[in-house]
Amino acid sequence: NGAWTISGDVANLSGGALRGAGDGISLTGTTVTGAVANEGTIDAGLTGINLNGTKVSGNAGNATQITATQYGISLTGSSAANLINSGSITAASGTLTAGISAVNAQLASLANQAGGSITKATDGISLSASTITGAVANSGTIEAVQYGIGLTGTAASSAGALVNAGTITAGTAGLLANGAW
Repeated sequence: NGAWTISGDVANLSGGALRGAGDGISLTGTTVTGAVANEGTIDAGLTGINLNGTKVSGNAGNATQITATQYGISLTGSSAANLINSGSITAASGTLTAGISAVNAQLASLANQAGGSITKATDGISLSASTITGAVANSGTIEAVQYGIGLTGTAASSAGALVNAGTITAGTAGLLANGAW
């Protein structure tokens, strides 16, 4: 945490395991010139990948397994080229607040790709006060108590497209755009 610049990637590589009571990967006020990626296993007491006030030049995402109790991936006041889940994001117990959360974030696109899954979450993908210049897309599986993909908030937000080509099972709404979108 702090005003760091990391020249290259921040990655939990294949075969790697991050386990603990806090976050799996946590970056605050950091600039990353590469990607932030999970290609191994993250078992986090809070959030799998937590980016707060962080700028990522490359993609951010999960290609394998994140198990957490709060968020799978969370971006707050952060930016990345694309945010991609092609692996599994699930709750350790109970339900996640959101599989993917972006608040005040800037992204080119956000995708839960084919083969990707977000399960045991209140909201599968939750976006608020964010700008996504391309699509917010699901081609995988999302199972949520409330919203599959929820675009909410009162601050000006935008997304290039909202697309589902996968399966969303949600208690309230599969796709929701509510507020200043």
